[in-house]
Amino acid sequence: MTIVIVMGVIGLALIFLGVLKMKTESAYIKETRKQYINVLQQLAKAPDNDQLKELAYSYGRKYYVSLRKDGNLTVNDERAISNDLVYHICPQ
Repeated sequence: MTIVIVMGVIGLALIFLGVLKMKTESAYIKETRKQYINVLQQLAKAPDNDQLKELAYSYGRKYYVSLRKDGNLTVNDERAISNDLVYHICPQ
């Protein structure tokens, strides 16, 4: 009986830690997305600013890496970042 209770407590603790980790990861993803969008908006106002282009690319990589469990960008991620940059640099 005692072992069952201990195992139950350990199980609940692991579930709690898993939920806590998910919330932390979710907050990190939201923050990196916010940073990325912010710098893209700045870039739209100053499309000739090379420093902003580099910063946007850097934040884009950081954001897309945060979405991947293995922490590696895919070709599609790189393409999405490039598309975002072009969209915000070129006038509509």
